[in-house]
Formats: sequence, structure tokens, C-alpha cells
Amino acid sequence: MYWLNKLLWCVANPAVVGCVLLLFGFCLLFGSGGVKGRRRAVGMFVSGLMSMWFYVWSISAFTRFAGGTLEKEFLVDGKWPSVESFPVCDAIADMGGGIGADTNRSDYVYLNSSADRTYFSALLWKAGKAPIIVPSGKGLVYADRVVLLDMGVPDSAIIVENEARNTEENARFVGRIMQKQVVGRKTRVLVVTSAWHMKRTLLMFEKYAPNIEAIPAACDFECVPASSFRWAELVPNAEVFGRNSVYLHEWLGYIWYRFFR
Repeated sequence: MYWLNKLLWCVANPAVVGCVLLLFGFCLLFGSGGVKGRRRAVGMFVSGLMSMWFYVWSISAFTRFAGGTLEKEFLVDGKWPSVESFPVCDAIADMGGGIGADTNRSDYVYLNSSADRTYFSALLWKAGKAPIIVPSGKGLVYADRVVLLDMGVPDSAIIVENEARNTEENARFVGRIMQKQVVGRKTRVLVVTSAWHMKRTLLMFEKYAPNIEAIPAACDFECVPASSFRWAELVPNAEVFGRNSVYLHEWLGYIWYRFFR
């Protein structure tokens, strides 16, 4: 199922869809055969539509919709939630994804755009919100665990789940760990992940870790604007295209698991 999900996303990726349809439009414009006038008109329409497609996906104004709709429900009175606002739970689940480590080329770990997840997990632990942190994701024994140790979290408070390759497996494997940690009752876990990723993450815990009461501890807010609309948000940017594609992936994943899995 893991590889099927990857394949489906390759097909549904906005860049792939746009390139295929744009190529189709060019073929109609410059190809031979058929009714030339009608073919050319269709080709111009498809090519123009795909040009607008790439533009819309490349502007941060669209991010307000594509990602903002994922994040808004996890704000507290319009602001990012503070560490103090969360209840005391049995564990903190750090959904990884924010730190990379290549043990073949370096002895160090490197933070990337979602590293807030590990940082926020450490802050929650230091605030006494749970006795243990469970970093979940393949390779995190070399990544998140090292950063947590550097931030002062003792090794005895870290239980690494080092096999999960996607969010479904995160939920399954964290559920198994917590079944061993807390016997005889449902466990309360603060689930830490990026705000735009939280909606699908909670659904995964609901479906695949029924022994866990997952409490969202969102961080890494990227989409909900802190200011009113600015004209600069209409300027296309290749990096924004990539980020908006991630948010589409989140929505498609959420819909797939909600209605088809």
C-alpha cells in the first residue's frame, strides 16, 4: 500500500497534471490531422488554461486557501497554541519529518523546514506535559533522538519508533509502543506535527491506533497569514508551487483515508 500511495501521488501531482495537459495542448496546436481550426482553438484553450494552472499553484495567495484550510482549526483564539495550553498526557508523539541525518557522510544532523516538531516536543516535555517522547519515523534514532538529547531531554525519556515510512505507519507503530507502556486503559498522547499535516495525522490515529486518545499539539504554522492581503502574494514563485503541492497532497491523503480506506 505504501508504494501504491506514492504512485497515485505521482499521477495526481499538480506539476505532472499540468505538464501532461500542456503537452496535449501543444500537440493540438502544432500537430496534423483533424479539423485544423477546431483543433487549434482547443489547443489554445488547453494551453492557456494550463498556463493559468501553473500560475495559480505558484502564488502564495493560493496558499491561504490550499494550506490555510488545513491549519485554521488548530489555532487558539487566532494565535499559535502555547505549550502551557496543553493537558498533561502519557506521552508526546513527535511525528518526525523535520530532521535529516546521513550517517554515511556526516556525524551531524541537519534541521529542515519541519524541525519545529522536534523542538516543540522538547518544549512540551520540559513543561511537564508528558514523561516520555516517542519520535516516530524511519531513521529518527540518528536524527530526532540526537537533537532531543542536545536539548536536554534524557535518553530514558525517549522511545524511538524507527521504522515508520508514512503517517499511517506512524500511527500504527506508536499505537503498539503505547500499548506496552500503558496497560489496561486508553492512553492520552500529545501528537506533535506541522499544523498543515495535523488533520490527516489525527485521522490516522483514529483509524489505526484506537488505543490512543490523540490530542493535537500543532506547530510549524506556514499558511495562515499574520497580516492582511499583500499584492506580493500574486507574484509566482517556484518554491511556493512546491509548498502548495504538499498541501494538495495532504488534502488528497485525507480524502483517500476518510472515504476509501
